[in-house]
Amino acid sequence: MRASTPEMLARMLRDRRRQLGLTQAELADLCGLTQQTISAVEHRLRVSSVDTLWRLFQGLKLEAFVQPVPDLSKDEEAW
Repeated sequence: MRASTPEMLARMLRDRRRQLGLTQAELADLCGLTQQTISAVEHRLRVSSVDTLWRLFQGLKLEAFVQPVPDLSKDEEAW
């Protein structure tokens, strides 16, 4: 899965929670967060801290990979 916008990441986290059959409250308990925080992340009601996202990834059994976005301008110059 690849998230290129905050909206996509929020949707992916919600979809993964549902895939695991977890309610927001159950995920919150697993992550040491509140249900309100889970809801806020899924609906993008506030900016999430790195710590919050890390806890969510752990609770949802996800890994995060960070890699540079290809510089397409170099390829465009070749055209």
